[in-house]
Amino acid sequence: MFSIDRPSTECGTEERRSTQRYSVALELRYRAIRGQDSVETGTGISINLSAGGILFRTQSDLRIGEVIEISLPWPAWRPEGIPAIDLYILGQTLRTEGNCVAVRIWKHFYRPAPPTDTGEILTRR
Repeated sequence: MFSIDRPSTECGTEERRSTQRYSVALELRYRAIRGQDSVETGTGISINLSAGGILFRTQSDLRIGEVIEISLPWPAWRPEGIPAIDLYILGQTLRTEGNCVAVRIWKHFYRPAPPTDTGEILTRR
């Protein structure tokens, strides 16, 4: 669901950014990377998104400074009700607060979503 209201204060989300945040609650998958190795994969729920960052909730403990790839289904749907595109994000974890993780977005792109959920986290470009 999209909203242009000011985000809630959950996860200590006092306003820290100069760009507008959008409250977006979408399931996501991520992969934390060190060197050439995936060190952790997991799932979460986005809380808000801006041009420069994403805040999400996960049950995993991620470390500050880790490189992270995130995939979330963008709300554009095929006629059969399957997501048409995925938003892929590459960034770095900036802070964690409880089970919330803030990520600075380095780059992002959209890709056609797989026709069915293959369980694949991400593939490197």
